[in-house]
Parts: sequence; C-alpha cells; structure tokens
Amino acid sequence: MATHLNISIGAFKRKYVRMVENKNTLLNTDEGCVFLGEDNKCAVYEVRPYPCRTFPFVINLKEGFVEVRYVEACPVVTAFFYGFMAFIQRYYPEMYKTFCEVYDSKPFAKHTSSVVTLPAILVFQYVMWVMMDKKEDYDKYI
Repeated sequence: MATHLNISIGAFKRKYVRMVENKNTLLNTDEGCVFLGEDNKCAVYEVRPYPCRTFPFVINLKEGFVEVRYVEACPVVTAFFYGFMAFIQRYYPEMYKTFCEVYDSKPFAKHTSSVVTLPAILVFQYVMWVMMDKKEDYDKYI
C-alpha cells in the first residue's frame, strides 16, 4: 500500500497504522476509513487488504463467527440480513426465535455502524442455499 501511495513503509506506518490488541491495524476516523476520499472512492482499491475486500463482512473462522456491519445503512447488506433470517426461520426455527429476540427490535439506525454477529457455519450454509438453482435440492443436504 505504501508503494501504491508513493510513500516509504515507515511513513505509511506512522501515518496509517496503529497497534490494537497487539496487532497492526489500519487507522480509521469517526468518518470511516482514512483511504475513502471525498468522492466516496477508495484511494487504495487496487491494493486494499483482505478485510477491505470482504467488507462489510468481518470473517473470523478461528472464533466461528461472521460480523455483518451497517445492516440497515446499506440496502445490499439489509437484503442479505433479512434473507439470512428467512433462511434461519425455514431451517432452524428455534434459532430463529433467539435471533428475533436479539435483532427483531430494529436496533439499527440508518446513520450508525450497527454490527450483527452470526455463526459462520450458518452464514456459509445460507450462501450455499442462495447459490443453488433449486432450493428443494438443499433440503436433501440439511
């Protein structure tokens, strides 16, 4: 990224990297990512790191969860979340009741960075289900 921005690695680290929980982390501001320009375009898009490539999904396989950010601020993410909820309702009705207790109270404001944490295995099952041509085929595997 430093090369892409035509600055030294040391200058890049001083300007854009902070230590968080013993990990080098890219700096963000209250307005969001420091690389997001006034035109709402990423200044480092071609060389952006993995977390940026999967945003708004933060995938943590070690802990077994997926965080979904900006649920009601982004129509695509909102559609994903409510599609996921419909999937859970159909295949995991007891878990759906639990999710509803936690998330159905509409805690997400359009201007905030709301975060929903979901079990990774269910997110992957949902993605597989969405990609299947015939939903009834999925029933054979569940």
